[in-house]
Amino acid sequence: MPTVIATPNTVDCNSYSSRANGDNYYAERLFATIWTGATADVKDAALIMATRVLDAALTARRTFVPPVGQRAGYYIVRPTWTGTRSTLNLSKRAWGRASMLDRNGVAIAETVFPTELADATCELAGQLIRADRTLDNDVAVQGITGIKAGPVSLSFAEGAAAYSQVLPQAVLDLLVPSWLTEQVIQGMYQASFEVVST
Repeated sequence: MPTVIATPNTVDCNSYSSRANGDNYYAERLFATIWTGATADVKDAALIMATRVLDAALTARRTFVPPVGQRAGYYIVRPTWTGTRSTLNLSKRAWGRASMLDRNGVAIAETVFPTELADATCELAGQLIRADRTLDNDVAVQGITGIKAGPVSLSFAEGAAAYSQVLPQAVLDLLVPSWLTEQVIQGMYQASFEVVST
């Protein structure tokens, strides 16, 4: 089974939180039996997977939403980490990062994983033990907009594209807002103009 290596900037770093930190996080959290009942190997695998999912989900990516009826298609540009990757960082991880501040506006050293990042990793790890959040959500993918009990009825969005949210709101809430760029909606057709002076 995998071994958690939560040492910032090292080549073999694979987690933003140690298992001991995870145990401490869940000792102070209600409804923690999913974590406290897991084996050490499961906890380690969950922390490693949570770190990979955080990095993957917060990598800038454009998703195309196709046109429907009179509505033009558009792109959704997902949030990504702010700041810059530390020059000390030898790992494949997004953190250690430079130019990052904590919730109180205090600079975060490039050589540490801040508490908020570790807590978000632990929260996501517990939720990944409960269920694989990386799987497509059938309701979202199929665009189901309504269900009625009698007589039975099922409504689908007309050509709508819906996407499951891999990162639960509870995880996003633990991250410092200034660490993430805003989600951006871009039109499908970007006009470009050349300025000509006379």
